[in-house]
Amino acid sequence: MKKRIYIIISEEPVFHPILAEGLVRELGREHDIVGMTLAIGDTRKIGFATRMSEAIGMFGIPAFLCLGVQSVLYGILAVAGIRQCGAPFSVKRVASRHGIPCVTSYNVNEPAHIALLRSLRPDIIVSSNGHIFRGELLSLPALACINRHTSSLPRYGGLWPVFHAMLRGEKTIGQTIHTMTPAIDQGRILAQEKFDVGPVDTLYAIYSRSFSSAPGLIKTAIANLVEGRKTEMPSADRSYFGHPTASEGRSFRGSHRFFRIGELLRRCAAPAERSAESNH
Repeated sequence: MKKRIYIIISEEPVFHPILAEGLVRELGREHDIVGMTLAIGDTRKIGFATRMSEAIGMFGIPAFLCLGVQSVLYGILAVAGIRQCGAPFSVKRVASRHGIPCVTSYNVNEPAHIALLRSLRPDIIVSSNGHIFRGELLSLPALACINRHTSSLPRYGGLWPVFHAMLRGEKTIGQTIHTMTPAIDQGRILAQEKFDVGPVDTLYAIYSRSFSSAPGLIKTAIANLVEGRKTEMPSADRSYFGHPTASEGRSFRGSHRFFRIGELLRRCAAPAERSAESNH
């Protein structure tokens, strides 16, 4: 039976457009995707300068500048409507291309956003973003809000899970799709997978692998949710991390495993095509 799916997703040009395109491909055949929200980080609360300072402390100036150039380049390609590796360079372009209604929100819990979602009567809300869902939003869908998290929960809950796992020398890193509860990253497990981490794998490579495989894993998770196949998250071995400290950033930089320049440019080197947009 078809379910009404709503997607709340970060708008950034690197990983989430590939995730969004994959979700449309994997879920659109069996379910109705009734809308998307682009969940934008609210610099009005934290401040743009503070965010930049945190990023420089994390990556260091050379890596920060490389990532900035990539972001500008991808932004230009997004505006131009270019598709490479099967996806545009913005989630908004993905939604437009497939005729999916799309809105932007700096706070997914605000009353206007809640009212919009309620009018669409979603059975399931799929989340891949940095916003914290509050009670009214969590209880809104008929079945559940489900979240994509790049770790084998209950280990490495919270922020930057791949960074923290690699910093601590983990040889495998997972991805979990779980139901969302008021307690962050502590819902029931719907689907999980694991990746081996090789000695030369970068953080960028692991996230690329994770986002590329996530649509299929989310499809499996939704099937498990509908069929009632859910696993209680173990309380043992649980760990939770916040934003990396400056000293952790310096330590990770010393391993030279944030990214390689070729990884940042690889997608741009793929054959390009102009994205056709829907008139819906």
